[in-house]
Amino acid sequence: MVRFIFSLLLLLSMTVTAFAAPGQSVYGRLHVANVMYACHFYADTHGQWLRDKVQAAENKSTAIFVSEWGTSAADGNGGVFLDAANQWLDFLSQEQISWANWSLCDEKNITPTQNYMNH
Repeated sequence: MVRFIFSLLLLLSMTVTAFAAPGQSVYGRLHVANVMYACHFYADTHGQWLRDKVQAAENKSTAIFVSEWGTSAADGNGGVFLDAANQWLDFLSQEQISWANWSLCDEKNITPTQNYMNH
């Protein structure tokens, strides 16, 4: 019964660093059929170099899920970086990679995605 239930689950594995090693778990490459590797990005901090790593992982038939992303810099400062966010969203769409956004809010002291989504 346990094996049957496990076969229905999707394992989302955190990577060594979600920014630097998409496709490699903290335990190395996992050899199970139902695993996806997490990737995080912040539009101003993580650019083409990280998209290249995601692409390289995908080229090895690695399933990637962006489990956190934001329109700001990684530290939450500096504003909303629409062009950089759009580059990421275009890439994710082209590669058919699913994602979840970090925060959708309208707080004034951070760089909220709601401001981005309203454009």
